Amino acid sequence: MNFFNSKAETIEALSKLSLKNSKVLPFVYFTYEEWQSNQLICLDRIHNLKIKGSYIVRSSSKTEDRIDSSNAGAFLSLPNVAEKDLKLAIKRVFESYGKPSLVDQVLIQSYLTDVVTSGVAFSHDPKTCAPYRVVSWSNKGDTDIITKGNKGGKTLFSHSSYNFSESPDLKGLFPLLLELELLFQEKPIDIEFAFSESKGRKTLWLLQLRPLIIKQKQISRTLHAQKITRIENYLNESMRPKPFLKGRTTAFGIMPDWNPAEIIGLRPRPLAKSLYRDLITDSIWSYQRNNYGYRNLRGFPLMVELEGLPYIDTRVSFNSFIPYDISDNLAEKLVDYYQGILAEKPFLHDKIEFDIVYSCYTLDLKERLKKLPPKSFSRNDLDQIRRSLLSLTNKILNPNDGLMVSDSKHVETLKMRRDTVLKSEMSLVSKVYWLLEDGKLYGTLPFAGLARAGFIAVQLLNSLVTKGILSTQESHNFLSSIRTVTSNMSEDLYSMEVNDFLRTYGHLRPGTYDILSPRYDEQPELYFDFQSSKVFQPHSPTFRLSIAQIKSVEAHLAECELNITAIEFFSFIEKAIKLRERSKFEFTKNLSETLRLIGELGVENGFSLSDLSYANINDIKTLHASTEDPKDCIKRSIDKGRNDFFDSSYICLPSLITKPNQIWQFTQADATPNYITQKIITAPIADLLKKSTLEGAIVCISSADPGYDWVFSQSIGGLVTEWGGANSHMAIRASEMGVPAIIGAGEKVFNEIQLASYIRIDCESKLYKVIR
Repeated sequence: MNFFNSKAETIEALSKLSLKNSKVLPFVYFTYEEWQSNQLICLDRIHNLKIKGSYIVRSSSKTEDRIDSSNAGAFLSLPNVAEKDLKLAIKRVFESYGKPSLVDQVLIQSYLTDVVTSGVAFSHDPKTCAPYRVVSWSNKGDTDIITKGNKGGKTLFSHSSYNFSESPDLKGLFPLLLELELLFQEKPIDIEFAFSESKGRKTLWLLQLRPLIIKQKQISRTLHAQKITRIENYLNESMRPKPFLKGRTTAFGIMPDWNPAEIIGLRPRPLAKSLYRDLITDSIWSYQRNNYGYRNLRGFPLMVELEGLPYIDTRVSFNSFIPYDISDNLAEKLVDYYQGILAEKPFLHDKIEFDIVYSCYTLDLKERLKKLPPKSFSRNDLDQIRRSLLSLTNKILNPNDGLMVSDSKHVETLKMRRDTVLKSEMSLVSKVYWLLEDGKLYGTLPFAGLARAGFIAVQLLNSLVTKGILSTQESHNFLSSIRTVTSNMSEDLYSMEVNDFLRTYGHLRPGTYDILSPRYDEQPELYFDFQSSKVFQPHSPTFRLSIAQIKSVEAHLAECELNITAIEFFSFIEKAIKLRERSKFEFTKNLSETLRLIGELGVENGFSLSDLSYANINDIKTLHASTEDPKDCIKRSIDKGRNDFFDSSYICLPSLITKPNQIWQFTQADATPNYITQKIITAPIADLLKKSTLEGAIVCISSADPGYDWVFSQSIGGLVTEWGGANSHMAIRASEMGVPAIIGAGEKVFNEIQLASYIRIDCESKLYKVIR
């Protein structure tokens, strides 16, 4: 039987198969030639279907649903058409083809009512052709709500080797997919389906079937399943109790703590990933957290790799947020409590420092501690937590010899040593080695501390709002009044000479760890319009404290035993945020220069930047203390990295893994976006690659690090990121620049917004709406 000649002919072929697991709606189809020849005969054929109710008139061009191309959604389909309106509807569908050929068709079916669930299903991952059944569905009763890209749906990934567990919404769909897969000998297919319900009985309808056009080759289901099994075995072992960690189990996420999804992406190439591990997540993160008064987690890597995909071990993270003087018994209870909250509310995976853990003293701590269940946490436990956090926070807040003060001094040392290394006559490999070693000791180590101070600063500020001392708007105004590197850069763009500007900011690049991303000074025209005559308009919101507010802050600080005045309190918040951003700006210079020198090393040895993106930085660093041939060493590293990256591209995992078997079948998790500022904006979605579209528009960026700060110089109207927390780099930037933003929208919301042409963002109400 011949399938995939046209949409209508595929429906006809399916209707003759007597499928066991679904039904096909009554249908009629005819060609443009037949319609032109005798419209009355065509309409009579439709009438003979004896359909009670309305019709759906669907496109069935010969250019649709082919083996080599689908053209899905390219032409018009009209639902809920009354019989009297069929003639006009058919005419409109044919007209949507442009110049229809004589063999082009239209397909007319009964319009399905009583729909309770509808969606699309793929036999393979439509992005990679990996052996995952992927189902997107909605319970809103519209048969094309998912294909239109509207919000409100869910997406399920199920490995085709897995003994699937069906959702009640989808009962019967997987047997249908299996039936069709066997029929098509496991060739990739794409179906549209709907469930209708009448008198308590559900019926599954197969609305459409087309070949799934994927550029990538199919890979062995057996070999792929072996990789997933390897991950499952690792998770089973990792989730057991560990002798030097508190907590009975763990979870793995892409956004908790040092959130790799935001910084290096979901599928980073080996060089970017190994740099992130070396500079931060292998050891630096734990050394500095311990220095700031938390438990000693030195030796525990924070980030693990699941077949090449970066994940944060939340048990390690939760342990590291517990003050060092908390008893082991209480620490165990806290970690188990944190894990329980995360498993119960996975949408908090990017907000653990604000909504799950107790990592510092705040003015509202006593109220927050009431969330701890009294059956598990005694009054003595609560008092121990309070006293411990108070001591830790006072040490950090100390304006004279607090940890933040000493960390800030390392920035100048880093600059001095970087200049010395770059001006030296050392080899390229040795320069790379020392830029990274200094980058850790004088860059990311103090940055990790200043970032911790920055988190504490924001939590303290938020507690002023909770206690009613500041309004939400006043809090936003205060944050927006703090001038950091970004506001300076936006001003300097219009006041500095080009060469001076690039000398100061040229090291930045979107994708700070990505060697393939050009620096500002390598392709400045890609990011800036130096010919513009615009004048920088500073965002300067008014922030003033009344005498009553100052007295209230003083009283609350005294009551809480925080050893700091109101003026010192606000000074700490401002300094913490500014110093964090300054230290980040400086350590990224070391990183950017490292990537530049690695590029030069590649040229010397015959490797492109693309080749080098697959290398592991540890292999390159070994050349500093080795006589091994650089070309051989780098080639081996590249070859291994390229193979590993290729294999990892076929792996799909949930954003948060709380049970090992979730990796076989999971529903895409919902995110709770972070709305920045209290503003409302209605604006078009910009094309990031076209600077001319940016002014006043809303920019969508999947994961945005400091290298994307250039977008704020373009007078953008709003910002949406797929990944990012409430205190992430882009959240701080948006607040500082007064740009309404949705930070950490999650995959589903981000994709919907990115595909729109015009949206409205209401940050105060925490809502967005696609206009068109």
